[in-house]
Amino acid sequence: MDLAIQVKDVEKSYGCNQVLKKIRLNVPRGCIYGLLGSSGCGKTTLLSCIIGRNKVDNGDIYVFGRNPDGPLGSRVGYMPQEISLVREFTVKDSIYFFGRLYNVDEDTLQQRYHELVELLELPKDNKYIKDCSGGTQRRVSFAVTLVHKPKLLILDEPTVGTDSILRDRIWKYLLKLSQEDNVTVIITTHYIEETRQANKIGLMRDGTLLIEENPEKLLTTYKCGSLEETYLILSQRQENKQQILDTYDSPTSPEIVETNEILQTNPTPENSSPHEETVTEKRIFAKFRFKALLDKNFKILRRNRLASLFPVLLPGLQVFFFLIAVGKDPTNVPFGIVNEERTPDFCKHFSLNESVKRVGNWDCHIDSVSCRFVDFLNIPLIEEKFYDSSSEAMDDLEKGKINGFVRLHRNLSGLMESRIVEGLDTDDLPDEEIQVFLDMSSLFVGGMLKSKIAERYEQFHEEIYKDCGYFPEIAKLPLKVEEYFYGDKDEEFIIFMTPGIVTTMIYFMGVIMTCTIILDEKIEGIWERSIVAGVTSLELSLSHLVFQTTFMVLMALELMAIVFFCFQQPYNGSLWLIFGIIYLQGLAGVVLGFGISVVSNNHVTANVIVSGIFNPLVLVSGMMWPAEAINKYLLMFAKCLPLNLPTTALRYIIKKGLSFSDTDVLAGFGMLGIWILILAALSISYIKWKR
Repeated sequence: MDLAIQVKDVEKSYGCNQVLKKIRLNVPRGCIYGLLGSSGCGKTTLLSCIIGRNKVDNGDIYVFGRNPDGPLGSRVGYMPQEISLVREFTVKDSIYFFGRLYNVDEDTLQQRYHELVELLELPKDNKYIKDCSGGTQRRVSFAVTLVHKPKLLILDEPTVGTDSILRDRIWKYLLKLSQEDNVTVIITTHYIEETRQANKIGLMRDGTLLIEENPEKLLTTYKCGSLEETYLILSQRQENKQQILDTYDSPTSPEIVETNEILQTNPTPENSSPHEETVTEKRIFAKFRFKALLDKNFKILRRNRLASLFPVLLPGLQVFFFLIAVGKDPTNVPFGIVNEERTPDFCKHFSLNESVKRVGNWDCHIDSVSCRFVDFLNIPLIEEKFYDSSSEAMDDLEKGKINGFVRLHRNLSGLMESRIVEGLDTDDLPDEEIQVFLDMSSLFVGGMLKSKIAERYEQFHEEIYKDCGYFPEIAKLPLKVEEYFYGDKDEEFIIFMTPGIVTTMIYFMGVIMTCTIILDEKIEGIWERSIVAGVTSLELSLSHLVFQTTFMVLMALELMAIVFFCFQQPYNGSLWLIFGIIYLQGLAGVVLGFGISVVSNNHVTANVIVSGIFNPLVLVSGMMWPAEAINKYLLMFAKCLPLNLPTTALRYIIKKGLSFSDTDVLAGFGMLGIWILILAALSISYIKWKR
């Protein structure tokens, strides 16, 4: 017998659940084979094994005489239970997309399209799949299966949602294909009686093939009026067989042998002739498939303009709000002033120039100098609040109404005059000349107040010495900080954080966007159906990589425009180099997102993985705090991650103007390159393994 498909003793399990149990199935060439059974009996699993998408645990499957080691490609037309069509495509787009995947030339494709529209009563060309009814979507899915005229059709519920007239037309067309073109058809359906038109049917229950036979012969043998009645009889006999198996310890009892004879009426041919034709396609890259995949991606982009703009604009908006809200020096911090020497009203009308008066060549008289110091504290950081006593200020400090206060001694002017003009012994120095009390619960704000007050006091002290006729250098510390080699002493902390926020945003936007797009394809069945059509892992990977590259270029340019042109942050390095490392950082995110989506079956799993990755990567990236503060062993590990070294490299390019040949810059680019190559290789290998 010339067999198109031969299944020998196939077993398949998922964990402890055995789905297929010693299946033996034979489908002659040019035969319409109806595979029937209740939901969950193993029909879909068996079909996925036949088309090469599932590996069997035991047994053999032969398609056209050869054991397929992967998807059958253009030799098979596969219609899954799910719709598995791109929702953003029109009816015409869907048929043309799969036609191009199968390398059907344009003239033939146009002809086939019109034939299928007429046969299946498909809607207008420009009607989108998402706007079609469920039945119409299944008809389009059926048309996609037929477009390239395959020699083998695997149809999983093709007539669901169709009326009786259209169902009859579909069956007549399938009969014509089998009789005139020698096409082999395996069909599953809920409408058991319609398979009476098939040449052969197989009845499955609980992972077992009960029988396979011509439907009319089956009805005659069991003296039944319908196939449903026959199925019921065979199911009951299988149930009786199982009860016998449960009763007897020996599998060779007479009752069991008799039951087995009833169930196997059509033994498997052992001498079917092998065929030397190739049934799987080995090309790892085909230009026509790659072009079709790329066209699909960009069509989805064009038809989801609002949704497509969102991932492009989101990183820019996040960086924009970050630069507005984070990293700047605090302003208007409530800070108390307790001036025991002079009242606020007195200082208000007091001329600050009169606080120091020269007396002779070397002496000076200091008066009401506390007013002058209070004026020195009038800076953007501090919002001054005046108190009559230290106890009042301390009470507000404890209640959190102020972040600190300064207490100025009632004889501050006299003490300073004695210190400068006469000099004081250590024993004469009071402990409370100027006292500062700070709330350090906010380390950054408290530290900033402490630093600024000390800085302003030093400037205040220098001016007093200068007004007294002394060299102001006397009041300075014997330490001189020369010109800053990089940066500026008044530089805001946001300048330090910006490179980290840019790399983090584009990296995780690449991850999230890629995960979302690919998982949508997997969940809708596009991914699976494309692989069955012969699309390789390399083609899938490259089509998404090229597509996402467009987004990464736009995102990188957008972030650079916001940081350097909108907010006017300074940069000393090459803009091309800055663009290069930002772009590569986004590309690394795309590759990671691709890897996560490949191993995930749903968005929840992917979200958990991304969430678990986000915090550790950001915390050790050096974005929020210098990497030098990290534990030395953790730092060694952090430098092997895809954010730490690239963030440092970007910071050095911007601040120091380093070139590509510098070690730190090379390390950043190199680490990104390593991660991209490793993750891409692992993802492609995983897809190949899953095929």
